[in-house]
Amino acid sequence: MTTSSLRFSGVRAKTRPSLKGRCSVSAVLIPRSLLEEMVKSEVAKAIAQIAATQSTALSAARTRGASYARAEIAKPDNLTLAAAAKYSGRSDRMINEERKRGLYYALVLEGNSRGFRYPSWQFDANRSRLAAVFHAFGNGDTMNSWVIHAFLTTPNVHLDGHSPREVILDPRLDLEPVLALARARFDSDQGAG
Repeated sequence: MTTSSLRFSGVRAKTRPSLKGRCSVSAVLIPRSLLEEMVKSEVAKAIAQIAATQSTALSAARTRGASYARAEIAKPDNLTLAAAAKYSGRSDRMINEERKRGLYYALVLEGNSRGFRYPSWQFDANRSRLAAVFHAFGNGDTMNSWVIHAFLTTPNVHLDGHSPREVILDPRLDLEPVLALARARFDSDQGAG
């Protein structure tokens, strides 16, 4: 049986005749540089495909988040600054300053610097209980109000199914588990960003 060499696009293959005049390839010799180029190309395609999938998923998540935020801000329990002042018996200026000091939090849509909405429940809370929990969140100007809002309003198994907000509002419930959860949650976020 005779073999011959076949060359194309920098690839050399050894062929041997088979039945019906066709050739079968018994070995393919690919130069290392061409092989590396082929691998890089395939890896680049795979990365692009993953990025497109992640981009689509991220875009969908952002859309869901924006819809949630718009719906949450529209709830009647989330008060404008003027309504919060009237509800709490404090001045607009005092509430705004206390928010900046981390004694209250307000929700605002991403990209906006106006239109804050103050969840009304925090004006019904014992101020020292509320301040103790907010202390774990850091400076009022740098805390992410949506992360804090989700933390405070979501029931937690470590609180017997209560939300931190419910525990803060009920002076009969021990506040220490909320403080421990807040410290664990927000201390772990430090440096994550």
